[in-house]
Amino acid sequence: MDLHFVQKYSHRMCMVPLLTDFFIHIVTFSVWVAYKESSWINALVWILLIIFFGGIALCAYVVRESLYLSSEQPAYLILFNKSGRDMTLDASLLMEHDNV
Repeated sequence: MDLHFVQKYSHRMCMVPLLTDFFIHIVTFSVWVAYKESSWINALVWILLIIFFGGIALCAYVVRESLYLSSEQPAYLILFNKSGRDMTLDASLLMEHDNV
């Protein structure tokens, strides 16, 4: 490859994976936030914060959600919406199965 070609187009070649990664993360976390939030307005605000501020807003969202958990509830319940937080440890889908 010509060195001039690499210097001229290297920034463009880097943008494709960067934007792909960005949009995959935005879509993934936007779907998760929309699932968790009970109000579309709250979901929209958090999605916009995640788009504009990235990981900082996402960390703030996870900390906010962790504050809603009681000390008896396991941390993985952050993944579920508020109606799913009433699950107990004997929930059959969340327990380990020996016959799998």
